[in-house]
Amino acid sequence: MAMKYGNVFLLRLGVRNLVVVSDPKLATEVLHTQGVEFGSRPRNVVWDIFTDSGKDMVFTEYGDHWRRMRRIMTLPFFTNKVVQQYRGM
Repeated sequence: MAMKYGNVFLLRLGVRNLVVVSDPKLATEVLHTQGVEFGSRPRNVVWDIFTDSGKDMVFTEYGDHWRRMRRIMTLPFFTNKVVQQYRGM
C-alpha cells in the first residue's frame, strides 16, 4: 500500500480512520512527538475485566505503571543471550 499511496496515508477500517506511517524515520519522529496519544488506549468495563483494571503489560495505559512493567518484562526476555537463542525461529 505504501508503494501505491506513499509513506503516510489514511486507512479506513469500518468506522475508524487510521493514519499509516510506513517510513521508519518518519514513524520514529511521529512516535517521539505524539507517543502518549498513540500509546494510550480508551478504557471501559470489558477492558477492566480482561486487564485487571489496566494492570497487565500488553494493554496498560502509558505512564508510570507501563514504565515499571516494561523494565520487568524486557530484562529477562530481550537480553542478547535470549534473542540469539531464538534467532533461528
